[in-house]
Amino acid sequence: MLDVPVILLGAILLFCIPAILIGAFVTAFYFALRKLPRIAGDIAPFVVAFGLTAITPAYHKMVTLFPFSLLIELGILATGVLTPYMFLDRFFPTKSRTKIVFPGSVIAITGRLVYGFSGVFGDGTGSPIFHLVTSFATSDANFLILNSIALYVEMVIGATVVFGIINAAMVIMRLLRRRIAGH
Repeated sequence: MLDVPVILLGAILLFCIPAILIGAFVTAFYFALRKLPRIAGDIAPFVVAFGLTAITPAYHKMVTLFPFSLLIELGILATGVLTPYMFLDRFFPTKSRTKIVFPGSVIAITGRLVYGFSGVFGDGTGSPIFHLVTSFATSDANFLILNSIALYVEMVIGATVVFGIINAAMVIMRLLRRRIAGH
């Protein structure tokens, strides 16, 4: 039997460290998008994600370009996290937006990594979104594109839930502070 510290170390190495690194990338990408005008910054993650999905088959065929394929998937994950956040960030206080995007993205990415590993090492069936989207594939290239779209949609749903919970918690805390202050 494995000891609890060994299991925790394995979980940290498999899920938390990659999620923190990807969360840092998402935060840096968020800072870059904030430099754009408001409407362009809101739709930029969507446009970048579908641009990356379109070039996925080209990089997948070239085995020597494996790091680029990984970077494309990283970009799709990042844009999946930022798509709902760019629309929700106006509900968060201005001073805490960057403090919210990093932990929110780490939580969303960790959840996606755990879900992905459980699918690979569990029954291997994949998510309902994956099955729905990839059922339209008529070729290998279409399957790769639709697989990337499914990853993006799953990440958008997960990030929306995470940032929605964070927003709800902030609203509840604000109401409790007002109630305690007697307003």
